[in-house]
Amino acid sequence: MAETDNAIFKLHGRQDEIALAQMGAALILAWPDLDADLQRDLLNTAENISGVPREMKIREIVDRLVRAHDTHRQK
Repeated sequence: MAETDNAIFKLHGRQDEIALAQMGAALILAWPDLDADLQRDLLNTAENISGVPREMKIREIVDRLVRAHDTHRQK
């Protein structure tokens, strides 16, 4: 998704929020294995999604979460 696009995401209740949290956690765990271009595209998309709560420091938080849960470095 191009960074200039503005995706609209609709949540339909608590189950959707939980599913997004699960997918988000899975994405954080897989992050180190993703191509840098894909990482950049995902962050750009995350910054431009409407319909979910927004976090202005998304890049800093993702970086912190990846470092805290990077199983490649913990071995």
